[in-house]
Amino acid sequence: MFVKIVPNTKSGKSASTFSAVLDTLPNGPEHDRIHKDCPYESCLIILCSYVDDILAFTNCQSLADDFLAYCNKRFTMTCDGEAHWYLSVKYTRDPSGAVSASQELYIDKILKRWSMESCKPLLTPFPAKSDIVLDEILKPIENPDPVLNKQFQEIIGQLLYCQQQTVPEISWSVSFLARFTTKAGAPHMALAKKVLRYLQGCKRIPLRWCACSCQQPHLPGHIYGYADASFADIKPDRLSSMGYVFIINNGAVSWRSTRTPLVTLSAAESEIIALSAATQEAVYLRKLANELGFTQTSPTTLYEDCTAAVALSKENRFRNRSKHIALRWSFVSERQHPSVGDIQVISVSCKIMLADIFASPRPAASFIPFRDSLLGRTSRITPLDSRDPCLSPDPGQV
Repeated sequence: MFVKIVPNTKSGKSASTFSAVLDTLPNGPEHDRIHKDCPYESCLIILCSYVDDILAFTNCQSLADDFLAYCNKRFTMTCDGEAHWYLSVKYTRDPSGAVSASQELYIDKILKRWSMESCKPLLTPFPAKSDIVLDEILKPIENPDPVLNKQFQEIIGQLLYCQQQTVPEISWSVSFLARFTTKAGAPHMALAKKVLRYLQGCKRIPLRWCACSCQQPHLPGHIYGYADASFADIKPDRLSSMGYVFIINNGAVSWRSTRTPLVTLSAAESEIIALSAATQEAVYLRKLANELGFTQTSPTTLYEDCTAAVALSKENRFRNRSKHIALRWSFVSERQHPSVGDIQVISVSCKIMLADIFASPRPAASFIPFRDSLLGRTSRITPLDSRDPCLSPDPGQV
């Protein structure tokens, strides 16, 4: 990634950060501009590359043309104009400025590969009442079929690509199924195809970001996240599932569903581990956002639905019932300390815990609203409006 901001006024006045560029009004006199096609006091260009594919974000076309000419002096490079496709993802932008990302064409190719173009769609990627299903899938496969194993690995790879790009809500299902890539059987393949049936029904639902859709207390360009965990749900080793998701401009930008690295002795301990992982990601996202110019002027909010975990996260000393938790989980409390102050953990009701679908399978009644909120489809119920008075901190803390 490369970020360049150059002055666009002959008088020398310019902004030094991306945020400052956005804050300036496009009213500079044309005779004072260096780049005539850019009405701002500063021109910026952000370059993102993946192998030989480069995306350029700019407010000045002539600056992008200069960059292209500079590169062509050293190697052949072409410009395909405004970006609509990138790495099998289709990007669209509507007049309001909202950006949407969709993999409908890629999902159609996957469905065709497995002869499921006309399959009946499902509302959720994994059965909500999963105890019987999990007991069946955890039975050891004595003689795995190598052909079936290879097919299962292929389908998991395809699902992983969808999950990483535009379909965050299948993260738990894909993470769970990926544990069986070397010992898959017919039950595993059947569950993987159920995820495909879910994709059949949601393939036209894009992941959408729009600054205009932000609601208080969340501001455009500011990061906030949710972290959640289950407790001892993974048999036979009794690890716990955990997950987190971070949102900017009303749409998900980073998410993860995985297992805890150790066996936990309480639900609060599982939640602390999830908070620790989410805090590490929050620190990285804050650095990335600041580098891009989206200055994070306030602590990043992490929402958590376990009051015990929230209490533990705010102190780096442990009591008799919690001293067995490794001190590294106190990383969360260190990031909340006034001397650092870049993270703020807030307790909310489980009714709005969006990370819940990253820690366990959910029924359609709760899964669909959470999914729609993650994808930026609905006006999210904010923690200010729907928090549980018994779980939430003082209103002044939000």
